[in-house]
Amino acid sequence: MLRPKWNYNYSVTLADFRSAYLTALEEFADYVPDVDIQKDVLGSLRQPFHIVSFPALERENILLHTLLGHELGHLFAQRFLSEERKTQFKESVMAQVEVITEHEMRREGFSEPKSGFLFPEVKRKRIARNASLALEYWVRALEELLSDVVGAILFGPAALFSTLEMAMQQGYDIPPSPETRFYPPWRMRLREVLRVVGAEECQFFPVSSSLFKSKDAAERGARVNERYSYIREVCGEKHDSNAISAFPIARLAYDKVDKGIQEGIIFLLEECKLAKRRSMGSSLYRPMPILINRLDHDIPPNALDRNVNDRKQVTWVEIINAAWLHRASLASAVLDSAGNLNYDLTNQRRRANRLTLKAIELAGLASDYWKDNKTTPYAPDASDEDKKTSVGEVLSASEIVECLERDALRERLMVTPLLNPSESIGAGAIDVRLGNQFR
Repeated sequence: MLRPKWNYNYSVTLADFRSAYLTALEEFADYVPDVDIQKDVLGSLRQPFHIVSFPALERENILLHTLLGHELGHLFAQRFLSEERKTQFKESVMAQVEVITEHEMRREGFSEPKSGFLFPEVKRKRIARNASLALEYWVRALEELLSDVVGAILFGPAALFSTLEMAMQQGYDIPPSPETRFYPPWRMRLREVLRVVGAEECQFFPVSSSLFKSKDAAERGARVNERYSYIREVCGEKHDSNAISAFPIARLAYDKVDKGIQEGIIFLLEECKLAKRRSMGSSLYRPMPILINRLDHDIPPNALDRNVNDRKQVTWVEIINAAWLHRASLASAVLDSAGNLNYDLTNQRRRANRLTLKAIELAGLASDYWKDNKTTPYAPDASDEDKKTSVGEVLSASEIVECLERDALRERLMVTPLLNPSESIGAGAIDVRLGNQFR
């Protein structure tokens, strides 16, 4: 379920709501023997069923919504961070935690002669507290960083540009602390996304000017590459690590994070089989010239239309990346030389956002339509590679109307009446496909 929320944060519920509902309702099964809870009550809920939330303020800023890939990543990070791994971490740092704790207590004036018989108990509690704190730093770092890695695997360059956008808003080098819910610094998060997207085998950068069909294609390609160079420059600085080093327990925990990231990436690609879904430049960039050109001409970038008999639907990942490359390739001075807001630019961005949202809606309708019709059409001369990746032909006007007039409303709108929505998932307990939500 995808829903907007009032506070400014992207989030996901890690609990499986279908399992929670099933557990809550099973105790009443004896009172309604004729009702099959699995089929009659929970039939519309897929398993597992999670809620992904995004800030309502960004409801039209589709380019930030690649961060939804990060939220889905929490489900994979949770699997990686097993109790066994947590125990191994605590055992590996315990000796150093004791040393740090002793230094802390001496600095604060605690000593065995002064504290008497209370000293061993005070020391034991301080060591336990610092060990738990170190674990919290380590777990939260891996939760967020591995989730960022998942977003990068799924969305490629779009995830990199979205992460930069958030980092610039939030600040690069705020150290983790209880006040920040132990979030790792954004510079570090951007660096891990760059590790995935900037990998040589992905071949995303530098982008070629051939992605753009306009007369200023060379300049547009250069702007995208300049943004990528800026990201590399930001990630090359170590201000985030310096900020963390000021806190001994945090430094101890983060010294172990890089190894966890390396193991986590292998886990995600192999154990979670995300290697099959990894975005690669050789395939992702293939439809970009057509999709970006559609945006240049105010047409939703939902399809490849080489000619009337050769039309191919594209995926959400391709649409989002086309939108990001389109935006990154254009002049981005929000303020003009006089310091006034550049309304032409803001209007252009709003228009591109709406076109992108519409493209996602049309792509979603096409995917559902061909899935329900048990067939996926291809152009007569479609290659085997196209048949592997195609989501279906572009829908005609009559087919779109057919999709919108279906009686099966629950496929497009889902309300959760099983528990009090205000107690379970808050206001807005409605799932509407992203494009339809913002038409």
